[in-house]
Amino acid sequence: MNYLAIVLKQIGIFGVYMLIGVISVKAHVLDRDRLKVLANIVIKILLPLLIFTNMVNGTTREEFLHSAIILLLTAVLYLILYIAARILGRVFWLKGDKRKLYRACTMFGNTGFMGIPLITSLYPKQGGLYIAMFTVIDQLVIWTLGMYLTSPENSDQQEKSVAKNLKLMINPSTVAILIGVVVVLTGLKLPSFIDAALTAAGSAASPLAMIYLGGAFCFLRIRDYLKKPEIYGMIVVKMLLIPLGIYALLRLIPGLDNSIAVTISLQCGLPCMASLAMMAESQGSDSKYIAGMTFVTTMASIVTLPVLCLIM
Repeated sequence: MNYLAIVLKQIGIFGVYMLIGVISVKAHVLDRDRLKVLANIVIKILLPLLIFTNMVNGTTREEFLHSAIILLLTAVLYLILYIAARILGRVFWLKGDKRKLYRACTMFGNTGFMGIPLITSLYPKQGGLYIAMFTVIDQLVIWTLGMYLTSPENSDQQEKSVAKNLKLMINPSTVAILIGVVVVLTGLKLPSFIDAALTAAGSAASPLAMIYLGGAFCFLRIRDYLKKPEIYGMIVVKMLLIPLGIYALLRLIPGLDNSIAVTISLQCGLPCMASLAMMAESQGSDSKYIAGMTFVTTMASIVTLPVLCLIM
């Protein structure tokens, strides 16, 4: 399989979608309010459908159980990213809210908007299952540690109980994963017309998400973020060095399928998670700082993702 060719093609598609978003804003088809509506549709409806349909289509109970190691590997990956985020924050002398937001961006990649279509393009059969397994740990970390990191320093959010943060994990994406697990383990089959409808709706998630990103970038002062050295440190460490190191280590595990090693490594190398900006905005933190990092790292991924695949 030519990973590089698939990734280059997928990145080209992402670029076209983002350009449509830019044109939509410039033509006054989209504005800030409409972008928020578009984001809600993607995150709360289309993305869960994409996760669910990718998980249940073409996946057997045996394949699901065989892939359970992804849960452990994802947990280890997040531990490594957490340590790296703390070190990078100290290296660049970041303080207060910016230090917390920087850690969040270093840890969480754009799995929903970029990771799912990328991995399912590389592995049409098992890619949806891999993403679903990855998302189980991903959602657990996001809705606990992620909520803390995207809240202002000394805010009430830091004093919320673990139980309240765990409640936040009950969202459309996690519900989609749980239902998908039940369907796979029980061997249930959806009626063909329902499956076709849900699959078609879910497939709109990535195009609309990238259109949203392109439109959102129109409201940023890009020049300000191109001058921030900490973002380039993140690109080198989080989007290149750690993914390659993770891939090298995973290849040493006897019997581990190369597709799992590639999936985990590429998930690590993704640009900043776009929805972090929305989480920060809802809690009164500096959402523009996250949006700026998302822009720069997304542009950088046009180079870094093909480099990762070329080396792997």
